[in-house]
Amino acid sequence: MGRGNAATIDNRLVRAFARQTLEYLRSVEKLANVEISVVAIDASRSYRVGPRRACEQAMDRMGIHCFATPSRQEFDEIRVKVRHHLNRGGALNRLPHSHQLWMLVGFALFEVLSGHYECLEVFPQAITSVLGAAGIHKSRAQGYERQLSALASNTGWDAEELSRQLGACAYGPGHDRLDAYMCAWVASLYPDRVIACGDPPDDVIWVPDVEKFPVHGQN
Repeated sequence: MGRGNAATIDNRLVRAFARQTLEYLRSVEKLANVEISVVAIDASRSYRVGPRRACEQAMDRMGIHCFATPSRQEFDEIRVKVRHHLNRGGALNRLPHSHQLWMLVGFALFEVLSGHYECLEVFPQAITSVLGAAGIHKSRAQGYERQLSALASNTGWDAEELSRQLGACAYGPGHDRLDAYMCAWVASLYPDRVIACGDPPDDVIWVPDVEKFPVHGQN
């Protein structure tokens, strides 16, 4: 929404954003005359309880790096740090814990949207990893092309045409559009063609079952 990480510590704004997201999805259903059943969210579902979430431990075993989700108490402390930083006139691009603040938005999205849809926690890096296309970061041209090719070959698209379609239907840089597409793809595969990494139903990251979707075009 362009409000920046500083807005994530304002629970009122975050909840409003989650409700606006629900309204947007409902408008899509009405406009396209469809009924959304599953929504994939690229964010943590909830605060950590215990030493580390089961899904994050699963990522560790798979050799996939992911940021640790703080506990509720740790996030309370993080909010205090962020407010102190801002009150001192600290720069927005130097907010403490900026690599974790976005998780607060994810919590709100899961809370609001789960009342209307089946919501899955997904992680694009894990998706591209199981597809064998995560060696080069997607922000680089070669990494983007490799991931695009892997996604296209598994979802029935020509890679160039898929790239054009993503450019017409989603916002943001190309690699963010690709993330959105692969997350939506996993949602479309649920529940029979995905694998649960972690402890279902609430502490799990979902990835495609590559045994059921042979991978092609990864060169």
